[in-house]
Amino acid sequence: MNPLLFLGREFLNKMTGPDVPAEEREAYRDSLAVYSGSDEGAATPALLISSFNDLKPHDYEGFTPDAILWFVDWIASQENPEQAAVLRPAVFQSIFTAFEEPHVRLRVVEVAVQWEEARGVRPESSVLRSIYEIAGEDRDLVLDALRVDRGEYARGVMDRLGA
Repeated sequence: MNPLLFLGREFLNKMTGPDVPAEEREAYRDSLAVYSGSDEGAATPALLISSFNDLKPHDYEGFTPDAILWFVDWIASQENPEQAAVLRPAVFQSIFTAFEEPHVRLRVVEVAVQWEEARGVRPESSVLRSIYEIAGEDRDLVLDALRVDRGEYARGVMDRLGA
């Protein structure tokens, strides 16, 4: 693993870990926000997205579910569409594959729907089709997330899944 990615992973784990005292987690979050908002750290969000684009499946092993949920929620909250568009859709599939926790998988599906719809991805090109195929026993989780969404895009993806 890239040494900078190793350090970043440790930072995210400290920033989100339930075993880390709340004050310490907040200090990590604050330092990231301050740095990212500075001229020097303005590229941080793009670098973080780029780093996740480059992860290999085994690289996810050191991330905690809380760190991954933070990242997925962070992607969902990105207000800069050009920046969020840099994320490769395969990252959603990689995270879904690497984490078996239902709450992580559910959030990945929810954010993938939101992310794809905002970018005009056609349902037949959705990464959710690949996620569904590899979901195994969690196929119902994928379908339930799409049903709960109730949006036109989610219905289009469900149609492509034959559900």
